[in-house]
Amino acid sequence: MAIYYKKQITALEGSISETLPSRMALPAQGAFQLGYYHETQKRYTKKADTTKKAEDMKEEF
Repeated sequence: MAIYYKKQITALEGSISETLPSRMALPAQGAFQLGYYHETQKRYTKKADTTKKAEDMKEEF
């Protein structure tokens, strides 16, 4: 299963490395790529997990 996800990440990196903003310095390009990856992963987070986190936060107060 881990190999499947590594292949998916590699495919994603390959698709966005062609369009990285060239006016950014190399470290900023890496940060951009990581941010893009994290935002994409957020789309696949289950809504139930988000609801549970909100409930946990309410209990803390």
